[in-house]
Amino acid sequence: MEHKPLHQILGELLLQAAPEAGPWARVEAAAVLADAAEHGRQLTERQRRIVAQDLAEGARRFLPVDAVRREHLPGAELRDADLSAAIIENADLSRADLRGADLSAARMQEVNLSGANLREATLAFAQMAWACLSGADLTGARLDHVVLRYARLAAVDLTGADLHGADLRDTFFQNAILVGANLTGASLWGARMRRAVWTSATQWPDEYRTAIVEASEEIEPGVFRVRGGGSADRLAGAGSPPSTR
Repeated sequence: MEHKPLHQILGELLLQAAPEAGPWARVEAAAVLADAAEHGRQLTERQRRIVAQDLAEGARRFLPVDAVRREHLPGAELRDADLSAAIIENADLSRADLRGADLSAARMQEVNLSGANLREATLAFAQMAWACLSGADLTGARLDHVVLRYARLAAVDLTGADLHGADLRDTFFQNAILVGANLTGASLWGARMRRAVWTSATQWPDEYRTAIVEASEEIEPGVFRVRGGGSADRLAGAGSPPSTR
């Protein structure tokens, strides 16, 4: 019986898993994985990044729905990837490049996307409860009907983002940028908006607009910032409270 070296076996498996990745990329990724396995070591962050970047071209065309569950891929290159309906729970994608990626209807509970680039990405109907997107760039992103309950969006940039119909109950928006964002029909019960910045072009749900306006100060013409404390520090009294289910 033929005994193939580990790096060759891994290379053949990677060919099936990521056929769109270039041959040299698969060779490099297989070598990194084989070296770690043969020496009984876990991959370093740098090695994980090498593997992720080498196989990213394949991921743009096809990525199995379970492929990044509980994985740690900080800084991964996944621009324009099709991850619709993917299961990405408990994964670390901090600082990942997901510009233009399709994450619609993805299951992303407790995923770490802090500092990620999600400009123009599609996250419509995604399930993202308890996710961390602090410092992420979501400029122009589509997040309609996304579920972001209990998520952390501190200092996130949502300029021009579409969040209409989103479930944002108990979401943390401190220092978020909501310039020109569309939040019509969104549920903001319990959301924390301290020092969030918005403009006259920002569209708020009717039941929350008065509370937001009264809790904000104009910092320059047409630009407003929610003050610390007050009724907008934790929105209540309108909309629906979190269910106990």
